[in-house]
Amino acid sequence: AANDYGAPTASVIVHRLLYALGFVTVAGFATFVVYGAISTSPFIRTIMLTIVTTLVLVFVVLVGSLKATSLKRHVNGILRRLQPILTHLSKNFDPTQVDRAFDNFSAALRRVGRSPLRLLASYTVIATRWVLVSVVAVLVMHSIGYYGLSIWEVMIVMMIAEIVSTTPITIPGMLGVLDAAVIGSYIALGAPAAVATTVDILTRVVIYAVNIPLTGSFFYTWINKRHEIPRDARGNKKS
Repeated sequence: AANDYGAPTASVIVHRLLYALGFVTVAGFATFVVYGAISTSPFIRTIMLTIVTTLVLVFVVLVGSLKATSLKRHVNGILRRLQPILTHLSKNFDPTQVDRAFDNFSAALRRVGRSPLRLLASYTVIATRWVLVSVVAVLVMHSIGYYGLSIWEVMIVMMIAEIVSTTPITIPGMLGVLDAAVIGSYIALGAPAAVATTVDILTRVVIYAVNIPLTGSFFYTWINKRHEIPRDARGNKKS
């Protein structure tokens, strides 16, 4: 529905939860393989702190989502107090839309909960995506004749890149900032500066060269179907 905010919100939250769990799984496993279960390195402490923080946030969001009914009561209480102000600011303010949004949100979560196989498949695809991005970087590294880093070490670099990319900095594509973090991480793991720079740039080129045409073609197909012009039996556009 045009005014259904609850179901899209539930979809986004579930996706972000699965994305975070995929991140924690791959990053945690890669860190364990490379550095072992216990390490006093500040670098590893930072990584483990990031993983623990992500798990805590996942838990908080999950509990908040499951307590949507209780949250709705609190929000409605706040809206009742602010209703004169909100009505003055917007003549179209309708408190019942908040109830519908929460109800649709809860209903969408229940539908998701009834599809565990889809959740597992989504989690698997997300975790695989993390691995594939690292595989691309490793293949690029091998293509220029450098074999000094394992795929697990590259996964750690990709994890750091993800942390940096989610930082709210208004730079398109995080150009420069993300590259500095990736190149610095490669160098910290023992790669020469020239190799680190080359691998970072080529990896970005390869990923964008695949992502842009692929996502663009999907979007073009979707937008065409959504706004398809009716045609008559002869295939001519109807006026």
